[in-house]
Amino acid sequence: MRTQEIIEAYGKTHIYMVGMDDNPQPKHVEVIIKSVKHDNIFSGGKRHYEIVKPFLPADAVWIEIKAPINAVLAEYSRLIQEGKVIVSFVSGDPFFFGFAST
Repeated sequence: MRTQEIIEAYGKTHIYMVGMDDNPQPKHVEVIIKSVKHDNIFSGGKRHYEIVKPFLPADAVWIEIKAPINAVLAEYSRLIQEGKVIVSFVSGDPFFFGFAST
């Protein structure tokens, strides 16, 4: 990225972490997908994908969170460098319990 692009991107939210439970019919997912500006890039575990799949846009890209986690983080980093915005679905409160603290 050029210096100006870095300055413009500073402070921009690149990853939205959405905490969710195992409810097969979540009420908040569709609202979040429609409300948050994103680049049709979504992420989460297999279980999360099965739950949110009906709400995703047809052209959605899904990044599965799985081991090795370094590969997932490298993909996130690449997309962030491109200025992309990712919506990541995680279990529970992502900052208290898990993935956002990674």
